[in-house]
Amino acid sequence: NTSKIDGIYSNIEYQIELSIIINNWDYQTDLTKQLETVLSHELLHAHDDIQRYGKSSYTKSLYNVRNIVKLYFNPSTNRFNKYPALIEFMHLFYLALPIEINARVQQLYTEILPFKDKTYSELLSILNNYSVFKDLNTLEQTDIFDKIQNVPLNIQQQFVDLFITELQSAWGGNIHCPNTPNDFFKFWSTQFANNAEKYRNKLEKLVQNIKGIREHDLTKEEK
Repeated sequence: NTSKIDGIYSNIEYQIELSIIINNWDYQTDLTKQLETVLSHELLHAHDDIQRYGKSSYTKSLYNVRNIVKLYFNPSTNRFNKYPALIEFMHLFYLALPIEINARVQQLYTEILPFKDKTYSELLSILNNYSVFKDLNTLEQTDIFDKIQNVPLNIQQQFVDLFITELQSAWGGNIHCPNTPNDFFKFWSTQFANNAEKYRNKLEKLVQNIKGIREHDLTKEEK
C-alpha cells in the first residue's frame, strides 16, 4: 500500500518473492550455506530496488538494457548469437554493473564470514575459491576490445545501434555513450576496467572490515 504526500512515499509495504530452482538435489544434503549465499545476493537486489523506488536510476536503466539486448542473442533470432565476442561483451557488461558488484560483495560476506578468525592474507587467499573473486578476475583480465575486432563491422554497428536505442528508451534522457563501434567498445572496455578496480577495492575493504582493521594497520596485523 502506497500513499504519496508532498512528493514523499509513506506507509509502503513490500512483498518480495524469490524463486529458487534447485537441480539434482538428493533431498538429504544440507543446502543451508548455499541458500544463505543466494538469499544474501538477491535480497541486496531487493533492498536496492526499494531504495530506488519512484526514482530514476541510470544504473537500473543499464540493467534493463542488458535484459532487453540479451534477447537478441536467443538462438532462434540468430542475430548476434553466433559471435562469441559479443556474447562475452554482454557477460562482462553484466559483471561490471554496479548493482551486481554490490550484490556479489554482500554474497561474499556471507560466504567468508565463517573464516573471520583467519589472518588478512589468509582471507584474501580464500577469496580465490569463490565465484565472486573469479568474476573479478574475468573483468580484470579481459581483452574484449581486441576480440570484438573479429566481429564484422556491420554487425558491430547493428549491436551498437540497438544498445544505444534501448538505453535512450530506458533512461529517457541524455546518455554519454559513443555511437561508433570503435569508440563504443573502447568506452565500455574502459568502464569494465574502472569498475573492476572498484570491485577489487570493495572486496579488500570487506576483508578489512571483517578483520576489524584499517588499511594502515595491515602490515602490523600480519606480524
